[in-house]
Amino acid sequence: VLDVDSRLPYRMELCMYLKHVFPNETPAGMSPLFRVTRAEIFLRHFRSDRMHMFENGKWSAPPPLYPCIQTDEGGSNLDCYRIMDAPEETGTPPENRFDDRVFNQPYGFVLTKQQLLLLADV
Repeated sequence: VLDVDSRLPYRMELCMYLKHVFPNETPAGMSPLFRVTRAEIFLRHFRSDRMHMFENGKWSAPPPLYPCIQTDEGGSNLDCYRIMDAPEETGTPPENRFDDRVFNQPYGFVLTKQQLLLLADV
């Protein structure tokens, strides 16, 4: 796991990461969700025009000097990755079956912590 928002080591095994970041059971309706996407598919489909950083005619922070991440489709699909609905609403595979059909989706799938652990065979 590469998590720039935690104070854990930058590269960490999934099982250890989940143990440290989510050590206890969470109340119903507050369980963490994870979007799992194949890296090569993410890199092929993700695009951002940085407009999530621009509000009321001003930048929330200076935009990076390098070009926006774009595909031939243009615009932004950041919210397709950022907004997560409950797994049953996003087409999580029945019976926790994870195969190529699942991870060839452009936006991956949203999984619960338990499903992620099952996928990682932990």
